[in-house]
Amino acid sequence: HHGRVTFANCSRTMYDNMEGNRSNSNAKRPLMSWILLGFVGLLSFLALVIASVAVHRAGNCSCDSDSDTTSIDRITGSTSFNAFTTYWEAYDEANWKKTVADDLKFEIDKIQGSARTGKDNVWSFRMGLSSDPNGQLGWTNTYDSYFYDPDQSTLLARMISVMRNTGETMQIGWWTCKFDSEGKISSMYQKVIWASWLVGYSNQQSNADKISGKYGFNAFTTAWENYDETTWKSIVADDINFGIYQMNSSFTKGKENVWAFRKTLQNGTNSRLAWTNTYSNFVFDSSNSSILHAQMTSYIKATGQTMQLGKWVCEFNQQGRIRKMRQNVLWASWLNSTSSSSLTHTVAS
Repeated sequence: HHGRVTFANCSRTMYDNMEGNRSNSNAKRPLMSWILLGFVGLLSFLALVIASVAVHRAGNCSCDSDSDTTSIDRITGSTSFNAFTTYWEAYDEANWKKTVADDLKFEIDKIQGSARTGKDNVWSFRMGLSSDPNGQLGWTNTYDSYFYDPDQSTLLARMISVMRNTGETMQIGWWTCKFDSEGKISSMYQKVIWASWLVGYSNQQSNADKISGKYGFNAFTTAWENYDETTWKSIVADDINFGIYQMNSSFTKGKENVWAFRKTLQNGTNSRLAWTNTYSNFVFDSSNSSILHAQMTSYIKATGQTMQLGKWVCEFNQQGRIRKMRQNVLWASWLNSTSSSSLTHTVAS
């Protein structure tokens, strides 16, 4: 019996040990509970912060994505800046009018008379930029450096214009393009930074007006080609001096006499020319801003062949009316003849 450990004794010993451990555990439980509670709380707080950041980032990504989509659409969409400028240069009136609001506002700061309101009035300005029957400009416009402000629904773009015949830079400007709630263009304003037709002249607006204004070079040539005597006579000075160096019969003075020469150029009963004249490379004289130089290319309407290349020198009086027109013919299919009658006969035949 002595020296032997019974099952009862072992059980009792284990029970006493367990009770002692439970007693010690109960004594320590309040401190560990606080530690555990603090740790769980910290984890919960961190989880909330992470979730909040994730939601915020998701929201920002969505907004940025929407903004990027809008920016791209304002540049290249169906009613975008690029659509406006492409149809403008291509002389596509129907599609151009789809890109703009009915009450469109338009202005180029250095061209007097360019400020227009209403899509029809703005398009009439576009028509005055070219005497080509197909509306082709003597230059082409390129665009870059786009910046879109979604808060203002405004797009900024830089324009560089290049002459078609020489590749030389003609103009640099900044466009400010605004959109309405339907995504159509409601305003187009250009600030001209530099232009070949502005360099070295103090009266910049009047020089631009001499090209495309009511009494400008383009107005003269358009009325001349359209056989619009009334409009043409309202453009020129009473004592206008006219001549083409390679055509002796063309030299004459006074609006009535000059128009009489125009009559000799008519082809058929409608008094229209058998050719059409296009103009480009406008440059003002460096010493006299009342003198404008322009290059002319003439095409035979029936065949599209080049008929003539020439340079005009156009001089304005103090009232802004054309008082002198001189052309130097650089090349012509009829240059072996010197009379206006043989010119008409050659083209008509």
